[in-house]
Amino acid sequence: MIKQVLFSLQEWDQESRRAQQLPLNSSRDSVMDTFVSERGSLARIAAQSQCTLPSVSLTTFSSFSSFSSPCAYSPLESASILCGPNHPGATAALLSCENATPVSAPISGTSFGTVVLAGVTPPTVSNMTATLHGHPLVAPVATFQAPPANVPSNITKRADNFLAEKGLDSRLGACKYYQAIGAVRSCGPQGELIKPINYEEWQRAVRIGRHSHGGVPTFHASYINKVDLNLARVHQSISYGPNDTAAVVCNHLGASDFFNPTQADIDTAVLNAVNNRNLVACVAMDYMVSPGMNSNQPFIRFLIFGPNGQLLPSANLDGRREKFVPGTCVVCHGGDHYAGKFPEDGSGFANVGGHFLPYDIGNFEFASSPGLQKCSQEDQIFHLNQNVLNAGPTGAESDLIPGWYSTTGSVSCPSTVHHVLNEDYIPPSWQASGDPIAISHYHDVGARSCRTCHVAMIEAYNFDHYGNVVTPSGNGTAQLPGRTFDFQVTVCGGSGHG
Repeated sequence: MIKQVLFSLQEWDQESRRAQQLPLNSSRDSVMDTFVSERGSLARIAAQSQCTLPSVSLTTFSSFSSFSSPCAYSPLESASILCGPNHPGATAALLSCENATPVSAPISGTSFGTVVLAGVTPPTVSNMTATLHGHPLVAPVATFQAPPANVPSNITKRADNFLAEKGLDSRLGACKYYQAIGAVRSCGPQGELIKPINYEEWQRAVRIGRHSHGGVPTFHASYINKVDLNLARVHQSISYGPNDTAAVVCNHLGASDFFNPTQADIDTAVLNAVNNRNLVACVAMDYMVSPGMNSNQPFIRFLIFGPNGQLLPSANLDGRREKFVPGTCVVCHGGDHYAGKFPEDGSGFANVGGHFLPYDIGNFEFASSPGLQKCSQEDQIFHLNQNVLNAGPTGAESDLIPGWYSTTGSVSCPSTVHHVLNEDYIPPSWQASGDPIAISHYHDVGARSCRTCHVAMIEAYNFDHYGNVVTPSGNGTAQLPGRTFDFQVTVCGGSGHG
């Protein structure tokens, strides 16, 4: 187990151009990329393992030449190790992890291929310290927060089966995507972002917040999205009409107890977010015409910005590891044109077929503080949803959002609130079934656990249409989804519809 990680912020900043912040709970059982070099790339190891800082030695023919251990930890793509000095004559590497028998891996060019190290356990970071210019950083400037014990991704045990159902992108692929949408000038050989835009430049370009023009308002809402990522979120959105809409959500740490948060816990998380504490990353989207791209037709762009405003190729939103754009976005935001991985050769298209997501109040937790309560934000969320309708919505979104506001549900707000979303809304096709069990299934299962993402998908995955979910059984009666259906279809990116 990793008990303590020491690093210099000055050195860390140099590496952060290629490596993102260390995931605090990066348990994995799939590919772990390791780089052996002196801030370079002599050899790349893809070790199918859950390693805790593997001990790495390089060999030249019959003699071993060991590097210092532990090596500097810097997660490139997932979990990576930088060792030095360079050893260009090396022909093999000896890899070892805790509780694992060392494995000798021959070097072929700059790659070891895939190496399996058995008998290891997931890494756990229990403490960190940091220095700046040789001086230790202590609380409140630098504090270590252990990862929560209960996170949404715990529902699936496979490391890359959460926020990765539609595919996994690489650092290079992410840079190529950013290049395709005009967010970077070019890419380095390992996916380094060359001349990227920053958060301030993006806000100015889309004219949001303090950069808005012509008195057009920016709408806001703050809450916890309790049913998926358990993040405290601060949303902003602005629309200058069809084909000219932008939005950004800044994600902060959510409630400490995902399954049973107290109101006090919710209040703390939301207030921290509103006061810009515990920021993870800001995810921005815009829907507009970018000259020379997508045949000059509007399309959705995805961008991730770090706490310092720097453009990032990835974010660790599920507690598993860094996952790269655009795959980490289209897993929920549609991705009609996404084919499992953005091409690393520059042949990918800027338009991956993404969509904004509606603001589904029934899946949120709200603070009890004045101005942050649910009823206090209903009108702002109504306008946020109208902006979704200005950003190339799917057919499901075009039906759902007006449906939410055309009828009255069980939530009651003061008369000063003009638009209250009906959290009990049932789509017409489900109502027409006349089946109380089916209607209950939509209300309690589909609306709470599926609709958030499926409403942004193609028609075959539109679960607001009764016929896409309920299939006739052999005796002519309707059949609700079972295990096989759930595995093939309900899980995003499944193949139940061929």
